[in-house]
Amino acid sequence: ERERWKALGLAEFVSEHVENKELAEEAIIDGCDAVLGSVPGSVWKVLVKEGQKVKEGETLVILESMKMEFPFIAEESGTIEKIYVKPGDQVVSGQVIACIRL
Repeated sequence: ERERWKALGLAEFVSEHVENKELAEEAIIDGCDAVLGSVPGSVWKVLVKEGQKVKEGETLVILESMKMEFPFIAEESGTIEKIYVKPGDQVVSGQVIACIRL
């Protein structure tokens, strides 16, 4: 059975987590705080637009993973500088979702 798994490329688990923190940080605009994905999944809704002012606790993006919804919340008030995802995009844990200028 293990030989068959190897032949099919299923013998090892490969994580979708972004291990290289520098890769995620390259996308962050200077002077902004990043909103990072915490689970792999699909972007279901983007509830904000670039240039929009948001308040702490406001939902920015909703991700769908394992048939559940995961809201990504603004941790601080500010202005949406950049949104890196759109509905239907696949994201991995650690990926930059948006940047907020404080």
